[in-house]
Amino acid sequence: MEKRPSRHFIGKLAVLVGAALLVACGAVAQAGDPQASGKVTAFLGEDLVSIIAAADRVEPYLLKPSLAPTTVFLDAPGVISGYNWKARGADLAPADVARFKALLLDSASYDFETAKKCPMVPEYAFRFHAGERSTNVLVSFGCTMWAFPKGEDIRVEDFDPVADQLKKIVETVFKLD
Repeated sequence: MEKRPSRHFIGKLAVLVGAALLVACGAVAQAGDPQASGKVTAFLGEDLVSIIAAADRVEPYLLKPSLAPTTVFLDAPGVISGYNWKARGADLAPADVARFKALLLDSASYDFETAKKCPMVPEYAFRFHAGERSTNVLVSFGCTMWAFPKGEDIRVEDFDPVADQLKKIVETVFKLD
Protein backbone atom coordinates (compact mmCIF):
# COMPACT_ATOMS: atom_id res chain seq x y z
CA MET A 1 0.00 0.00 0.00
CA GLU A 2 1.36 3.37 -1.09
CA LYS A 3 1.58 6.06 1.59
CA ARG A 4 0.33 9.47 0.47
CA PRO A 5 1.10 12.79 2.16
CA SER A 6 -1.67 14.11 4.36
CA ARG A 7 -3.79 17.08 3.30
CA HIS A 8 -2.39 18.98 6.24
CA PHE A 9 1.17 18.45 4.99
CA ILE A 10 0.22 19.47 1.42
CA GLY A 11 -1.45 22.63 2.76
CA LYS A 12 1.68 23.61 4.70
CA LEU A 13 3.88 22.88 1.71
CA ALA A 14 1.70 25.06 -0.52
CA VAL A 15 1.96 27.95 1.96
CA LEU A 16 5.76 27.61 2.14
CA VAL A 17 6.13 27.46 -1.65
CA GLY A 18 3.83 30.48 -2.04
CA ALA A 19 5.81 32.47 0.53
CA ALA A 20 9.09 31.57 -1.18
CA LEU A 21 7.70 32.72 -4.54
CA LEU A 22 6.56 36.05 -3.06
CA VAL A 23 9.99 36.66 -1.54
CA ALA A 24 11.73 35.74 -4.79
CA CYS A 25 9.45 37.99 -6.85
CA GLY A 26 9.99 40.87 -4.43
CA ALA A 27 13.75 40.47 -4.68
CA VAL A 28 13.61 40.51 -8.47
CA ALA A 29 11.43 43.63 -8.48
CA GLN A 30 13.82 45.46 -6.16
CA ALA A 31 16.91 44.42 -8.12
CA GLY A 32 15.55 45.77 -11.41
CA ASP A 33 13.99 48.82 -9.72
CA PRO A 34 11.57 49.68 -12.54
CA GLN A 35 9.89 52.22 -10.26
CA ALA A 36 13.11 54.26 -10.09
CA SER A 37 13.41 54.32 -13.87
CA GLY A 38 9.80 55.46 -13.99
CA LYS A 39 10.52 58.40 -11.68
CA VAL A 40 13.43 59.61 -13.80
CA THR A 41 11.48 59.12 -17.04
CA ALA A 42 8.49 60.99 -15.61
CA PHE A 43 10.77 63.86 -14.55
CA LEU A 44 12.96 64.14 -17.66
CA GLY A 45 10.66 62.73 -20.32
CA GLU A 46 11.26 59.75 -22.57
CA ASP A 47 13.09 61.74 -25.24
CA LEU A 48 15.78 63.10 -22.87
CA VAL A 49 16.15 59.73 -21.16
CA SER A 50 16.61 57.99 -24.53
CA ILE A 51 19.31 60.49 -25.58
CA ILE A 52 21.19 60.18 -22.29
CA ALA A 53 20.93 56.38 -22.29
CA ALA A 54 22.23 56.11 -25.86
CA ALA A 55 24.90 58.83 -25.60
CA ASP A 56 28.34 57.76 -26.72
CA ARG A 57 30.02 61.17 -26.42
CA VAL A 58 29.85 63.97 -23.84
CA GLU A 59 31.29 67.46 -24.36
CA PRO A 60 32.05 69.41 -21.14
CA TYR A 61 31.88 73.21 -20.92
CA LEU A 62 32.96 75.62 -18.20
CA LEU A 63 30.38 78.38 -18.02
CA LYS A 64 30.71 82.09 -17.26
CA PRO A 65 28.83 82.94 -14.04
CA SER A 66 25.30 84.14 -14.80
CA LEU A 67 22.03 84.14 -12.86
CA ALA A 68 19.98 83.93 -16.01
CA PRO A 69 20.53 82.62 -19.53
CA THR A 70 21.30 85.13 -22.26
CA THR A 71 18.77 83.42 -24.54
CA VAL A 72 15.95 81.03 -23.75
CA PHE A 73 18.03 77.87 -23.28
CA LEU A 74 19.22 77.93 -26.89
CA ASP A 75 22.62 77.10 -28.33
CA ALA A 76 24.67 79.57 -30.39
CA PRO A 77 28.37 80.25 -30.95
CA GLY A 78 29.90 80.58 -27.48
CA VAL A 79 26.54 79.77 -25.85
CA ILE A 80 25.18 76.47 -24.55
CA SER A 81 21.60 76.28 -23.29
CA GLY A 82 21.52 80.06 -23.12
CA TYR A 83 24.66 80.39 -20.97
CA ASN A 84 27.96 81.79 -22.24
CA TRP A 85 30.86 79.40 -21.89
CA LYS A 86 34.49 80.29 -21.33
CA ALA A 87 36.22 76.95 -21.86
CA ARG A 88 35.51 73.63 -23.53
CA GLY A 89 37.15 70.59 -22.06
CA ALA A 90 38.13 67.40 -23.82
CA ASP A 91 35.31 64.90 -24.32
CA LEU A 92 34.72 62.69 -21.31
CA ALA A 93 36.44 59.31 -21.38
CA PRO A 94 34.11 56.37 -22.14
CA ALA A 95 34.25 55.17 -18.52
CA ASP A 96 33.25 58.65 -17.28
CA VAL A 97 30.44 58.83 -19.85
CA ALA A 98 29.11 55.52 -18.49
CA ARG A 99 29.38 56.71 -14.86
CA PHE A 100 27.68 60.04 -15.64
CA LYS A 101 24.85 58.31 -17.53
CA ALA A 102 24.36 55.90 -14.63
CA LEU A 103 24.04 58.82 -12.20
CA LEU A 104 21.56 60.66 -14.42
CA LEU A 105 19.34 57.62 -14.99
CA ASP A 106 19.21 56.44 -11.36
CA SER A 107 16.39 57.87 -9.26
CA ALA A 108 18.61 57.53 -6.17
CA SER A 109 20.74 60.37 -7.63
CA TYR A 110 17.89 62.84 -7.21
CA ASP A 111 16.31 64.41 -4.13
CA PHE A 112 12.76 64.69 -5.43
CA GLU A 113 11.39 65.46 -1.95
CA THR A 114 13.35 68.67 -1.25
CA ALA A 115 12.99 72.08 -2.84
CA LYS A 116 15.94 74.42 -2.38
CA LYS A 117 15.62 78.18 -2.21
CA CYS A 118 19.00 79.01 -3.73
CA PRO A 119 19.10 80.10 -7.38
CA MET A 120 20.35 77.70 -10.03
CA VAL A 121 23.59 79.26 -11.27
CA PRO A 122 25.21 76.60 -13.47
CA GLU A 123 28.99 76.37 -13.51
CA TYR A 124 29.24 73.54 -16.03
CA ALA A 125 27.33 72.25 -19.02
CA PHE A 126 27.58 68.81 -20.56
CA ARG A 127 26.28 68.01 -24.04
CA PHE A 128 25.30 64.36 -24.42
CA HIS A 129 25.45 63.11 -28.03
CA ALA A 130 23.52 60.08 -29.27
CA GLY A 131 23.96 59.94 -33.03
CA GLU A 132 22.35 63.06 -34.52
CA ARG A 133 20.49 63.85 -31.31
CA SER A 134 21.86 65.69 -28.29
CA THR A 135 20.77 67.18 -24.99
CA ASN A 136 22.47 69.38 -22.42
CA VAL A 137 22.81 68.99 -18.67
CA LEU A 138 23.65 72.08 -16.60
CA VAL A 139 25.43 71.55 -13.27
CA SER A 140 25.65 73.82 -10.23
CA PHE A 141 27.79 72.65 -7.33
CA GLY A 142 26.93 75.85 -5.43
CA CYS A 143 23.40 74.54 -4.85
CA THR A 144 24.08 70.91 -5.86
CA MET A 145 21.45 71.08 -8.56
CA TRP A 146 21.39 69.99 -12.16
CA ALA A 147 19.10 71.28 -14.86
CA PHE A 148 17.79 69.75 -18.04
CA PRO A 149 16.80 72.38 -20.62
CA LYS A 150 14.50 71.39 -23.44
CA GLY A 151 13.38 74.14 -25.78
CA GLU A 152 11.90 76.88 -23.61
CA ASP A 153 11.36 74.51 -20.69
CA ILE A 154 13.88 73.57 -18.00
CA ARG A 155 13.69 70.91 -15.32
CA VAL A 156 15.80 71.46 -12.21
CA GLU A 157 16.45 68.99 -9.41
CA ASP A 158 18.87 68.37 -6.53
CA PHE A 159 21.72 65.89 -6.91
CA ASP A 160 22.87 65.91 -3.27
CA PRO A 161 23.02 62.09 -3.00
CA VAL A 162 25.69 61.89 -5.75
CA ALA A 163 27.51 65.23 -5.42
CA ASP A 164 30.85 63.60 -4.59
CA GLN A 165 30.60 61.13 -7.47
CA LEU A 166 29.71 63.90 -9.91
CA LYS A 167 32.61 66.05 -8.68
CA LYS A 168 35.01 63.20 -9.48
CA ILE A 169 33.71 63.07 -13.05
CA VAL A 170 33.97 66.85 -13.52
CA GLU A 171 37.47 66.87 -12.01
CA THR A 172 38.67 64.60 -14.82
CA VAL A 173 38.23 67.61 -17.13
CA PHE A 174 38.16 70.79 -15.03
CA LYS A 175 39.79 71.73 -11.73
CA LEU A 176 37.05 72.48 -9.22
CA ASP A 177 37.52 75.62 -7.14
